[in-house]
Amino acid sequence: MIKTIKNMIGILAVSFFLPSCSDFLQTSNPSEVTDAFYDTKTGQEKLLVDIYSKYRSVFNTAELQYYGTDLYMAVTESSDEKMFNGYDASFNSTAGVVSNYWTSLYKIVQENNILLNRAKLTTKDMTEADYNLITAQSRFLRVLAYYYLVETFGPVPFYTNEQSTIITEVTRATEEDIYKFMILELTDIEGALPAKSEEAGRVSNAAVLHLLGKLYLTRAYRTYAEPTDFVNAYTALEKVITKSGHALLDNYADVFDENNQNNNEIIWAIQYGADNNFNGSGNPQQSLFGFNIIALEPDMFVKKQKDKWISQVVLDV
Repeated sequence: MIKTIKNMIGILAVSFFLPSCSDFLQTSNPSEVTDAFYDTKTGQEKLLVDIYSKYRSVFNTAELQYYGTDLYMAVTESSDEKMFNGYDASFNSTAGVVSNYWTSLYKIVQENNILLNRAKLTTKDMTEADYNLITAQSRFLRVLAYYYLVETFGPVPFYTNEQSTIITEVTRATEEDIYKFMILELTDIEGALPAKSEEAGRVSNAAVLHLLGKLYLTRAYRTYAEPTDFVNAYTALEKVITKSGHALLDNYADVFDENNQNNNEIIWAIQYGADNNFNGSGNPQQSLFGFNIIALEPDMFVKKQKDKWISQVVLDV
């Protein structure tokens, strides 16, 4: 036993004098992202892609995006879907979906504020064309987030600068001020993007004009409307029809053909690729728009089961 220990000490002693490899234990973590990464053009481009992907959760929040309107109805009678579909006595803001929706939209706002704060013409490899494309997309995506926030919650906290500290106190900006900001932003970037996007999922000038027209039209019915809102809405939307390169398909059914996605009618749509590494849980929207027969006939299944039971009793007799 003593001999074994001595041999081990000898091995350890010799190892101190052996030449070492300087990179033997050096590690590389390619997925690591530091704050400085967003000061680079590559970091800003990747951040922009992440912002696009975050809109998946926004558009998949059916309770707040679709239900309770004259266009859609809930698929099931779950507690959240029921309250937002029918605005019944159970309706309240403590539903988990509300907090998630709010958080998702403010994450989009913050990431856009980071991008717009960091993007500079002086950034390495950043051309003026690159800068205009990146910042115009970011400004559009931030406006869209504020549109959903103000239309869902009314007056909301309003930030256009990157927040680098914990926020402990907030004030709500008025709807009027937020609408002024949104319209000014979109007016300023009109023409900065291609009329029609060459890459599916990218915002184009047509999308800018479409949202701008929607903002004018929405504000036109508010107490803080401006006299030119209807005219400006018409002007913006007329450009989409005549100058965007988009047009209605000849066959209405082709719009819903699964093999005809991103067709000429589509101005902007969130994308899901073939690589599952980047798709999250995938696109669930096919499950959001089913036919809710229970909402039309609440007692249908109960009556069916009762009729079946009566029939069975009669047969048994």
